Amino acid sequence: MSADLRKLRFIVKTEALEAVTRHLTSIRRNASARLILEGERGLGKRTAIEHALGKHRAAAELVVLRGSADQFRSPLAPLAEAFSCLLQYNSHNDHVLRAAGRVTTELAQLVPFFSTLGGKVQDLFQGYLSPNAAFPILEAGDLIFRLQKVLRAIALEFHPVLIFSDIDQYDHSTLSIIGQLARKEGLDCSFILTCDPYAIELLSREQFGSFQSVLTSDLLFRKLKFSRFSLEQSEHFVGGVLGRGAASRAQIASIHKRSGGNPLFLRELLAHLAEEGHISGGSGNRKLHDTYQAAALPDSIWGLINIKLSRLPQELRTVIDLASVLGVEFNSEPISESLQLSHLFVLDRLRKLEIGYNLIEQMANSHRFSLEAIREAVYESLGPALAREHHLLLARYFERHPESPDIDYLLFYHYRRAIFPEQALEHLVRSAHSARSRLSYEEAAHRFRLAHELMVQLRGASDQNADGLRLEEGIAYFEAGDFPLAVARLTELTSLSRGCGIHATSLLYQSLAQYMLDEPAAARLTLDALFSHGLSTLSIDLRHRALMTKASVLYALGCWEEARRVYLRFIKEVPLGADILMADAVKRVNIFYLPELALPLLKKAQARIETRRHLPLYWEIHHNIGSNYLLLGELRSAEVYFRQALAEFDRMGTYRITYPLNNLGLVKLFQGDFDQAKELFEQVKAIARVDFDRMSAICHLAVIDCLSGQPENAIPNLEMLCEKTHGMSEAILVELIFHNLAWAYSLAGDYEKALQCFQTSPDVAKDLWSDFRSARRARMVANLVRKIGTEVGYDDSILDRTGRRDSWSFKKLDYEVNDIWCWE
Repeated sequence: MSADLRKLRFIVKTEALEAVTRHLTSIRRNASARLILEGERGLGKRTAIEHALGKHRAAAELVVLRGSADQFRSPLAPLAEAFSCLLQYNSHNDHVLRAAGRVTTELAQLVPFFSTLGGKVQDLFQGYLSPNAAFPILEAGDLIFRLQKVLRAIALEFHPVLIFSDIDQYDHSTLSIIGQLARKEGLDCSFILTCDPYAIELLSREQFGSFQSVLTSDLLFRKLKFSRFSLEQSEHFVGGVLGRGAASRAQIASIHKRSGGNPLFLRELLAHLAEEGHISGGSGNRKLHDTYQAAALPDSIWGLINIKLSRLPQELRTVIDLASVLGVEFNSEPISESLQLSHLFVLDRLRKLEIGYNLIEQMANSHRFSLEAIREAVYESLGPALAREHHLLLARYFERHPESPDIDYLLFYHYRRAIFPEQALEHLVRSAHSARSRLSYEEAAHRFRLAHELMVQLRGASDQNADGLRLEEGIAYFEAGDFPLAVARLTELTSLSRGCGIHATSLLYQSLAQYMLDEPAAARLTLDALFSHGLSTLSIDLRHRALMTKASVLYALGCWEEARRVYLRFIKEVPLGADILMADAVKRVNIFYLPELALPLLKKAQARIETRRHLPLYWEIHHNIGSNYLLLGELRSAEVYFRQALAEFDRMGTYRITYPLNNLGLVKLFQGDFDQAKELFEQVKAIARVDFDRMSAICHLAVIDCLSGQPENAIPNLEMLCEKTHGMSEAILVELIFHNLAWAYSLAGDYEKALQCFQTSPDVAKDLWSDFRSARRARMVANLVRKIGTEVGYDDSILDRTGRRDSWSFKKLDYEVNDIWCWE
């Protein structure tokens, strides 16, 4: 009868449950929900979600993806579990499989990150396309972009619902990705997150609180708090489970006090009383007897579980002990080999633990504990010495069977708990390096930080290898795009590091992070320190990167001539035969040379790396060739190059896809196809990784409004962009935004505001096109002055110049072509 009681799902109406029901029963395409369900374990957060989704009138229109942390808190595990829901074959999700069948190629792009999807995706791919279809082998690219592709493809017909349970157990990179997905404009899906704010594991309380604050304040999540049952609610629950009149009010008050009003504990306590014979009868005629009052009842779920464990025969206890070290979900093979038992014998014991004790459940290809609390109680009962021996057994097993895609981190986990710190450190460092390509840069940074802390414990803070790990952590944060944290870690390292090479490399990446934070002045100071003391200690590749960074920083500061000299110095230092390095440099040639000279150089660079078409660099150059055709007004050629680059970047799943999308939008804008241009710019807005791309797209959409005779629609968006430009070093974009706002004001007839906009806009930055832009501005100012009759001083001499060929002499450039070409 206890098993029957556990299977009952009686719902007690609470304020939180009704709020969840209101929100989730109304979700559909273009009407999403964003919820955080907060409360301790056992208060019914998951039950509320299932209850609400069960009452949805159009459940077939929803695709529900559920994810949770695994026992090892593996990075990205919740995301892998969520998307594996698309591939589960059962009778209840035919529409989910239909959705998955239409996005097989997109799902295949997730395999490099979630290797657990590999076989299932391959079966689906060949089943839906062709039994002989070649399954694509892809490299890890931009995970955010690829997740978006899957969700957007599903959203064409269904409404995706992402449910992430117990996010307090998630790693930093998983939370970061969830936040970025929620931030994406135009991504039509619902997010439901559950958490216990007092059970945070991998982040500090401050970090987790900051993440929640961003969700509620910036991303418009609504927080719903779950509380323990009141006495009246417990009475309603007991009556629903046992039947009305099965327990007196005094009995219910006693049980309520014992359970503390926790619904899960209350249910388990009733099941325990049934097992102990204090509840008699069957469905419809159960009765709680007063004999329970004399019994020694536990005061927690763990106490209930420990009573069960104490009654297990030793042969079953041996198996469940090792299973608890494996995790909530586990396979039987490691148990049988580690304990040197017959596999059939172990399977039989697991069946007894399921049928006779309700402690575990059998899954399709594995087993799992009935409750996570059961696994935790079993593990805690081992004690330190026995737990260490079990972890050592499993470490040896996984060394013999290294099939896990994250084997080094798994071995670190077990060796660390077996108190083998040297072996744990070795595998942790390996796993950190592999995380860069296989998982995420955030996870790599997290692992390098753990490795640094472990090395300091073992060998002391003065060990130079510890500085090397701190450097790797800072670089990983830079690669992850977490530039503030990269600056913080690398600044700390440069003040303490003892190795010249480490110090110089740290300064280089510190300057790069400062530049990406739009702090070119700070980046220049850091580079000055690098060039004064440590440039010679860098490797050739890093020295070249330092020169390129300095040229970019100087350009951002408006020191165009000096930036050009540094660029030419870099070109001259590239060794003969270094085709990739030279191509990477020539990719930036348009900063310093007009398209008539840049175009042949780009084509020559691309030809030299023709065999490297798999590299993003090849297609970046391809895209830049299209950009030169665009500058030359050859729109058809530009469109061909942009579409080819778009197809390749789309296949790679890289953030670079916004480059050709944005420029294709410009091509369509110049061709007068405003509808297609708007569609392309809207795509850029939705998937852009950096503000520059997003702001450019919004600016171009405002231009379309102006050209369509609707400047009143453009003005609010351009005013918003002007507010966001404060402190930006992207001078040309800032100029463009202010120029277009002044233009929009003039089209709307507000000439005084238009003139004021020009007067308050920043000065034109010096570069190849600065005279052209200055002339354009002067012409508009002159027109505005005539319209409003105001005396305003401005340089009218520039009006006689075209601002293009006159701004930089071709004669001066001709003899310098060889300065930037060193292959011959």
